[in-house]
Amino acid sequence: MKILHTADWHLGQRFHDKDRFEEHQSFLDWLLEVIVQENIDLLIVAGDIFDSGTPPSKSIEQYHTFLGNLFERQKCEVVIIGGNHDAPHTLSASKDVLKHLKVHIVGAAPNQIEEEIIEVKNGQELIGVVCAVPFLRDKDIHYSKVNFAQEARETCIVEGIVKHYQDLANILSTRNYPHQLPIIATGHLFVQGYSNEEYIQEAEKKIYMGNLGSVSVDAFPEIFDYVALGHLHRSQLLGKRKNIAYAGSPIPLSFSERSYAKSLNIVHFKGDKSLFIERLEVPSFIYKNLVRFEGSFEEVKRDIENYYPDKITWAEYRILLENPYPYVKEEIEAIIAQKENLEILRTSIVLRSDKKDDNNDEAINNIKELAPEDVFLSKCQKDGVPDEEIRTHLMPLFWQVLEELEETGNTNQ
Repeated sequence: MKILHTADWHLGQRFHDKDRFEEHQSFLDWLLEVIVQENIDLLIVAGDIFDSGTPPSKSIEQYHTFLGNLFERQKCEVVIIGGNHDAPHTLSASKDVLKHLKVHIVGAAPNQIEEEIIEVKNGQELIGVVCAVPFLRDKDIHYSKVNFAQEARETCIVEGIVKHYQDLANILSTRNYPHQLPIIATGHLFVQGYSNEEYIQEAEKKIYMGNLGSVSVDAFPEIFDYVALGHLHRSQLLGKRKNIAYAGSPIPLSFSERSYAKSLNIVHFKGDKSLFIERLEVPSFIYKNLVRFEGSFEEVKRDIENYYPDKITWAEYRILLENPYPYVKEEIEAIIAQKENLEILRTSIVLRSDKKDDNNDEAINNIKELAPEDVFLSKCQKDGVPDEEIRTHLMPLFWQVLEELEETGNTNQ
């Protein structure tokens, strides 16, 4: 059996008010050709098909058109699970119709856990089994937030997720499937693990949303030959057997992903259930180039002057000023105006001041008038954090956290 594992499409995303429809369409067109050329038996999409619970109608149409074209061209089995960005009712709305196209959708955990177990067939031949576990919400793991401290809450979440997978494994063990039959599980969550891959990112290791708990790779029973994951946007392999995998997102969804090599996984199973995971990179022509210019005013100005993109590039710049200078944007914009294919979508200018003034007469009383970067910088300086520490360590980390919050819409909290 040959499986194509992808995830985190985020159809309908607007990137700093830029529509990603054409990029997603380019990806889906390319994906369809890959599935046909590779003669894929099973397509797994591990959550976050859409960027929000109420995606644009054209994105829903884009999704359905792709599945229709896939059935016409390949007729492979498809398993789609809901992610934390997906609204279960949006995915489930077309569930019964799509069954006729060999598409199996599990938008949310069903009342009967057995319904997550999907038998994959090639004609009448059983070629594999998928435990299609979606993003698990609080009700799915029988957990209530009431009267729980944070540490106890996290423990309950993890225990509930682990039990869910173990319950599926227990059911599978009673079905007497042939030993050589590949058994796959899916998930949309954060899984801890160690990888020698160069693209594992520390910031992603620390972030989870809702009840995307910090689950160990040991949470997945050994009965699962391959675990297809979604949520983290960087492709990576986990576990001792390297059979637990994130496919990553097919296009960069934030500036923090600007250096990621985007990819998907093709999983080859042989007759003895041995597997080989092929990482296939998404061609860079499919998505817009993202770039970040960061440093002092002179450094950023120099870097932009020396940058000559050969395709449409969306950029941001982050400047840390030593002294007030009112013409920063004016000078940067003058340089940008001379560049082809370069558009600035986001800017950040922070003034670092060595002055310590406790006179509140000069203070801005309304904190909303300050940029978040200014508030953070002011706090660091007030606490006596060395300037070098702020510039080289704290500000880059702060910008990354701020970016993650902006992506999830939590900047007002």
